[in-house]
Amino acid sequence: MKNEKISYLTKERIASSLKGLMKKKAFDKITVKDISDDCDISRSAFYYHFEDMYDLMKWTFESEALELLKASENSIDWDDGILSIFRYVHDNRKICLCAYNSIGKDLLKKMLYDGTSAIMMAFINNILQDVPADKEHADFIGKFYTEALVNCLVTWMLEGEPYAPEEMIKLLEIAMHGNIMAALQRSAEKNLGTNSISARRSTS
Repeated sequence: MKNEKISYLTKERIASSLKGLMKKKAFDKITVKDISDDCDISRSAFYYHFEDMYDLMKWTFESEALELLKASENSIDWDDGILSIFRYVHDNRKICLCAYNSIGKDLLKKMLYDGTSAIMMAFINNILQDVPADKEHADFIGKFYTEALVNCLVTWMLEGEPYAPEEMIKLLEIAMHGNIMAALQRSAEKNLGTNSISARRSTS
């Protein structure tokens, strides 16, 4: 157990080094030697923990995604959780842009997607406790808004963040307020109507 803890802390130190270097230069210009020198570890120590630089970036973003989820797990509404993701991108813009402009583009988008999806589905599942919407409809609605929010987030980042994270949430609230609830209610009404027709057919 102690060795696992030491190994995890070493991984965190290597990941922190990568993030620091990504603020200064392109990912494809960062080498294992750069990481080793920055962390004061041997090359063999690096390869003990990671297969290559891509594996390191993958682990880094997976860890970042977990931290994002922890930061937003107590959010009741979707906007509080999404605000934490916008703030993350704002605080780590150079790192995110470095990843986006390299082989890490898909890793970055997956991290943003997973974090956003978890927030949106938690919000939707909370509504489903009172609104008997179809589960397939609810999943589709969750995916639809997750894709929309992630694309909005990436565009915002690439355009140089023309609005502060808090301002973006206000704009999103204007665009989205009540839409998810209304969609789930329409699904519930359709569900109830279908069930009522089925019930009448079964008794006729």
